[in-house]
Amino acid sequence: MELNRFECSTKEGIIDLKTYLTLMKEKQDKIFYMFSAGKHISKRSPHLEPYNKAGLPVIMLNVHIDEIVFREIGTYKDFKFANIETDEEDLSKYLEEVKHDESKGIKSEDLTTFPLWIKN
Repeated sequence: MELNRFECSTKEGIIDLKTYLTLMKEKQDKIFYMFSAGKHISKRSPHLEPYNKAGLPVIMLNVHIDEIVFREIGTYKDFKFANIETDEEDLSKYLEEVKHDESKGIKSEDLTTFPLWIKN
């Protein structure tokens, strides 16, 4: 794995996994990755948006064998690989508290009840 190079959502150019570890947030316990045909497609993926908002780096794979290798190896230096398209990750621990402004027309209680209504 030391020789492999990947595109990353938070850094231009290609990086190795050692560099990815330096880009990780303080509480981050997983190496996030996704697969697509190219970086330009990955950047537009709706799966990537919450990770960008949280400032989390995501490795963007564009060769099928890389995804297979990540799944088979499972971990790198005690960090588990997590596919952002299939693994459910609670990103709230990485997001900073956002204060809601009710003057824009949405009541605070509606912010939680609507997503619950959609889920059910």
